[in-house]
Amino acid sequence: MSKFTITRSTGIVGVAQNVAVYLMVNLWINLRMMKVKR
Repeated sequence: MSKFTITRSTGIVGVAQNVAVYLMVNLWINLRMMKVKR
């Protein structure tokens, strides 16, 4: 039971980290594209 709880909590943290990285990459790409357009 404790193992399931640990995997579940780490899974939520992993998803949060993936979302954060995804947003950062998108923001970085958007900034690069804006610089190229200018």
